[in-house]
Amino acid sequence: MSGFPTLRRAALRLTLAALLPLLAARADPCPDRGFGFFEQQGYQTRKASVTGFWLLSRFLSANSSALAALEGKPFKESDLLRAKLLLREQLQRSPSAFDSPIGITVMAARVVNCTESGSTKELDIEFPTFTTKVPFTSIQTLEHSRLEKVHPSEALALGPTKTRIRATPLLGYDASQSFLGGGRLEARLPWAGMGLALAGQGSTESLAIHAAFSGYRERDRGWLRQLTWRGTYEHTSLPADPAQLDSSRVTGQFSLVTAPVGRLGAVFRFGTQIEGGHQQTGLDNATLPKDWLAGSGFGDWRSYGGVTLRTGRHSLAASGGLLLGRTGSGQTVDYRKEIVDVAYDGRMLLAPHRPLGVEARFTAGWLQQLGPTPVSERFFGGNVETPFMPGSAWVIRANPVLRGIPAYRLNRTGANQIPGGDQFTVLNLTVAIPAFGYPIIPKEASQDPEVRAAVEGIVSGGADFLVPIYELDDPAQQELFHTRRESFAKTTSDMEERVDALEASIPATLKAAYDACKDKIGDLAADASDISKTTPWRNFLKPDPEERGIPVIVKVCLEDLNGTLKDPALTRLGDELKEHQRVIAEQVGKIDTAKAKRLAAETMAFPAQVVHTVFDEMTVVSASPVAILDAGRIGPATAGQTSARYSVGGGLRLTLASSVSFEIGYAWNVHPRPWEGRGALFMGIRFIDLFGK
Repeated sequence: MSGFPTLRRAALRLTLAALLPLLAARADPCPDRGFGFFEQQGYQTRKASVTGFWLLSRFLSANSSALAALEGKPFKESDLLRAKLLLREQLQRSPSAFDSPIGITVMAARVVNCTESGSTKELDIEFPTFTTKVPFTSIQTLEHSRLEKVHPSEALALGPTKTRIRATPLLGYDASQSFLGGGRLEARLPWAGMGLALAGQGSTESLAIHAAFSGYRERDRGWLRQLTWRGTYEHTSLPADPAQLDSSRVTGQFSLVTAPVGRLGAVFRFGTQIEGGHQQTGLDNATLPKDWLAGSGFGDWRSYGGVTLRTGRHSLAASGGLLLGRTGSGQTVDYRKEIVDVAYDGRMLLAPHRPLGVEARFTAGWLQQLGPTPVSERFFGGNVETPFMPGSAWVIRANPVLRGIPAYRLNRTGANQIPGGDQFTVLNLTVAIPAFGYPIIPKEASQDPEVRAAVEGIVSGGADFLVPIYELDDPAQQELFHTRRESFAKTTSDMEERVDALEASIPATLKAAYDACKDKIGDLAADASDISKTTPWRNFLKPDPEERGIPVIVKVCLEDLNGTLKDPALTRLGDELKEHQRVIAEQVGKIDTAKAKRLAAETMAFPAQVVHTVFDEMTVVSASPVAILDAGRIGPATAGQTSARYSVGGGLRLTLASSVSFEIGYAWNVHPRPWEGRGALFMGIRFIDLFGK
């Protein structure tokens, strides 16, 4: 163990290097004299870097030749602006973990740490960067809450760019299916939002093959935020003593997700699916009651609705599903299935990197036989869940899960009953107790007040960047676009032409003022000619001399230049420009800034939560004992037999580098039936994005 302190110090150094952008406030800004001054004075560029979110900064700094091209060279404003453009384009081209087509990216540039030593003058260049390359719809969901716990960088969508092909091995063990092995291959297609997925998993007792072609469209405004469609083919063969559940099916899915609603940000989801195929059980039709089919073709329509919300480390999801199916008997509907599924996932931070995890789930289902019905549509429970909408990101559990009973063997209350249940209710409770966790960010850094203050500053600064973006939809902003755009562009263009025409008559004493005016009015005229619906009109009111707002033109053209020159045409155009300034300021004052600030704060709440997860929860290695309790009922009941079922147990969950998770445990079946067994060992290995970087 003698090397442990050295390892810890090395980890601390690496962490502080990763956190360098967060400490950017320690850099000493150079005097605000404009980039041209430092070029004229002959400064050399010592170092160029990106500042912003730590993962983003490391990604751009490590993957861009634009920064290296600046270092060790004479400082030139044109080179700085070219590097800024290249970095911005690189970030915009790089797909986020969610390939969201909507993103806001702000990149600035500044010079810092200016030094003079004899004839040597040096400075550093920083590119402060903010981006919202995060998903706009899924951040409120229970599923995304779970992703944050195991892969915060992917959840934030600021980690290294994902490859277009991702492979993930699948390993596990189940008492019914024995040792399971397989994998999943996903490929993103060149068209935005579209992808292919192939998955297969099998053992000596079971087989599952899945292929899907999917796509989605995502928006950052309006009540409808995401549309998803999916076409799939699936073949499965699963043991369910005394039956063997074999099926082949083709499905078409469509779903939509709303914007967060209300103070808690509840997200609503709706979806529908049409499928058809063939199901077999291996049973003899002669042994089954009337209108129960051992095997048949089928077609069904599934639909669901649900809501999910998050507050802090607590997530809740509630869903309801309806299935209407037919087997070709001539009736419109031969069977109907209803599902209710409610899930809670929460973490209570007992101490840094010691989260107590609590997961609870209540599921209920009812099957109504209206005509010839496949036995496969009955409920088969155990320690493996069956999704109501296979392949959907919104997982609605559609079978009774009791972890003390092998998969699909929880299927009747009496030995002579038809396999499967026609109704069930079940409650699952899991508690993960933190025993050990080695943080990915050592305590010396994660608990340092100055570092934490820098983190909070970046998160709050991000909201300030977003406010002008959210103002774009305000009616006052849109009115300026429709009523002021053309006249404003004409005034600035005429003013630029008049300034150009005056060049020959400018006396030497006004040459500096003229050059400054010509430069700034040219910039403003170019901006005015390129106004779109997404142009923040507030920008034209900026008084910063480094910008090209109307107040700057008034100062350099009308006061510094024309105050002495007294050109009547320039005076008239200046009065027009001032009138534009008055109208723009009046309209900008009508913008609902409070609403824009609220939306910006809501957007930044998610990155803030993930950053806090990285600092306070993410570990290199962690171990948690797991305790489980399941209780439920399955029907129909048999005379003299209780339909209640219980299982209790425990295990150990070990996570390494937030990349691979091992879980093993055992659950006892309280009051078992002969065909169920006394308990079940559960074991799983989860590779988290093994080849995706």
